[in-house]
Amino acid sequence: MIYEHAVRKAPEAKTIISMDWSSIYTTAQTVASSTWTVDTGLTIDSNAYSAATSTATVSGGTADRSYKLKNQVTLSDGQVDKRTILVGVMDR
Repeated sequence: MIYEHAVRKAPEAKTIISMDWSSIYTTAQTVASSTWTVDTGLTIDSNAYSAATSTATVSGGTADRSYKLKNQVTLSDGQVDKRTILVGVMDR
């Protein structure tokens, strides 16, 4: 699997992770809805989106483990896309 990008966080940290959809699509296409999902063990505390980006705040996880964080968006033209971000949890 190819990941959009990778993020590192500490188990006790709350980390804000963003996906910039404007870098992938034209300016005529905007984010109309956004859904985040994550592997068991990591928690999505909150999420939001704008016309260009979607953001999730995640917490938890076990040190020395990686989790898949997925963001699915529906664009203003009805197109649906999903990207995966790899979240590596490490003690700091």
